[in-house]
Amino acid sequence: MITIRMSKLNFFTPKLITSAVDRRKRRAQSKIGAYMRRSARQRLRKRKRSARPGESPSMHVGLMKEFLLFSYDSSSESVVIGPVLLGESSFGLNVPSLMEHGGAVRKKGKYYQYAPHPTMGPTLDKERPNDRLSQAWKDAVTR
Repeated sequence: MITIRMSKLNFFTPKLITSAVDRRKRRAQSKIGAYMRRSARQRLRKRKRSARPGESPSMHVGLMKEFLLFSYDSSSESVVIGPVLLGESSFGLNVPSLMEHGGAVRKKGKYYQYAPHPTMGPTLDKERPNDRLSQAWKDAVTR
């Protein structure tokens, strides 16, 4: 009598395939996130003068560059890239969003208008046609 033992690994199972695809998708999106973060950090310059409207913000301390992070969001299966909201000031401001998009803020009864100093939008526009982004997906599919 001959006995053959077969492992579950010898068969294609939907769970094995989907978990392999999910791992590769996470890896590809993490590569894209790291690349986009590096590119956005390069846009941030330490300089004494204030940035002109439309320019990336000037860094005087360097916190925005230090806290520009990326993370894979498993619930939406996407990567999120941008500055961390470290805490709202006493005025309830979301400073990274205010820097990116501009807007009006009321402080002590007065309204102040802030011009946009985008960082993430121009980074995405610059890197979107880049071959590195498509290469990360290509490597994930062909392995």
